[in-house]
Amino acid sequence: MEAKHEILLEFYKSHESSMLNHESQRANMTNIILTICTILIAVIGSMEVGIEKIILSSILPILGIYGYVFSMKHYERFSWHLSCSNLYREKIHKEFPETVIDRKTAREKLKLRFGWVHKSRLFKYWTSIQIVIAIIGFAILSLSIIQFVNK
Repeated sequence: MEAKHEILLEFYKSHESSMLNHESQRANMTNIILTICTILIAVIGSMEVGIEKIILSSILPILGIYGYVFSMKHYERFSWHLSCSNLYREKIHKEFPETVIDRKTAREKLKLRFGWVHKSRLFKYWTSIQIVIAIIGFAILSLSIIQFVNK
């Protein structure tokens, strides 16, 4: 293999690896946020009504919003690496036409096997988790404020 081809292949691999890295970072951050929120909810639930409860409750929606922005940023970076990776793959296929696979047939087989799930985008699930955290956080914060006012 010529040096030019090896360079193309390494660039392709680099972007593929970066895509996996962004997915791992997004998953890890979601797990951290879920763990923190679970602990906060347990602590908030055991607290007496007071300003401390409101302060802790206000952290939940902030974590949900932060998680949403974090997930979207990683999706943006993932998409960028995917675009670059696709460009390198196309260039490799132009120089080595025997490496081309029928992606349309592969996609059709996936659609038949998985139906509507095939069309759903994974990033929407990741961001939905963060949105749910923010909504629960706002609900708990609202309840904490109502309890404090009615005290």
